[in-house]
Amino acid sequence: MCLPEIGYGREGKEFDNAVNYDESKIPHYDLPPLLVTAEGKKVTTPDEWVNVRRPQILSLFSNMVYGGVPIPESPIRVEYEVQNVDETFMNGKATRKRMFIRLSNDRGKAEMMVVVFVPNQAAKHTWADSRGEYLSAYHASEVHRLLGKQGLTSKASPPLNDAILDGDVGYHVRAGGHSVELYDWQRFMDFADRHLKK
Repeated sequence: MCLPEIGYGREGKEFDNAVNYDESKIPHYDLPPLLVTAEGKKVTTPDEWVNVRRPQILSLFSNMVYGGVPIPESPIRVEYEVQNVDETFMNGKATRKRMFIRLSNDRGKAEMMVVVFVPNQAAKHTWADSRGEYLSAYHASEVHRLLGKQGLTSKASPPLNDAILDGDVGYHVRAGGHSVELYDWQRFMDFADRHLKK
């Protein structure tokens, strides 16, 4: 297995102010053009999207977001142990979980400690990035248009409980907790009815 010794990373402090939950504090940035290849050529056909640009984007995600792990000669066993849970961390704003991940095979073993912080307000949906989710769907709309489909047409997010169902891309976000409710299933069925009954 030949894993190097894994050191401990920085743990969040009780009142760490480095966390930003305010989208307005994020500086401007430009995403790379979706329909321009890595070589700078504009994608103009569905065939170029499917055979050139889409594989490039998937490769970027594979290498830059998810990373890769070489397949070892001997299978790796993974064990998890939650050491402690503090639901009152940061004066009750977060739950702090300290856990160990142990990796082993017939060539060796390694252990790492991981500390996970989960906002206690997650049930109120304050941690989710509905604006980012919407913008992801909006920016993907240029690919939908290239493929002859109707994507989202407005960069502005819809109000809570005001679903977008009429195009080939649907979107909704409702007020309330982070769960799947009857309202969500009804919007899903409304969207499915529009497309599957054609």
